[in-house]
Amino acid sequence: MKNKIKKLLYLFLIIFVFVLTSCSSDSNGDLGGPNEPGNNVVIETTRKIYYTVNYSIESNEYDEIKKKISAEVGKYNGYVQSSSDTNNFSEYVYKVPTEVLNSFLDYIDSFGNDVSNKNVQSMDITTEYSDIEARKEVLTASRQSYLNLLSKEDFTKTEIITIQNKISEIDSELA
Repeated sequence: MKNKIKKLLYLFLIIFVFVLTSCSSDSNGDLGGPNEPGNNVVIETTRKIYYTVNYSIESNEYDEIKKKISAEVGKYNGYVQSSSDTNNFSEYVYKVPTEVLNSFLDYIDSFGNDVSNKNVQSMDITTEYSDIEARKEVLTASRQSYLNLLSKEDFTKTEIITIQNKISEIDSELA
């Protein structure tokens, strides 16, 4: 039964999610088709870009390709975030560092005719990232202010408990 399934057309969808600490000046994600030379992501250092790369891979060597990709992810200090396997469909979410994005994409493209579809999307999350960082700074400063208040000796037990509760709330938000 397993051989029959392998002989069928395997659709092997790999979703690559790249949380980047760099940026791409090619924010429309147009990198050309699969197996085309020069389809690299241009990376700058001022923006925060989140990439999603979808590949469809059709092959009778399903298990072998899966092993090769997993080994390559390990070489790049990446990891499998999630995976799902059914009889004729697999979905994997890999995370790899920004600095190896182009090399990893080239590796996937090296499977040649087994790569039937490639889609790269990017989303600029710089504003959201900046907002979160600013929020963290405000919370950290507030926490320090409450800690400084606790060092004073002229508070009642109720006031001390209230201050400690505020610190706990801030700690929860920072976590």
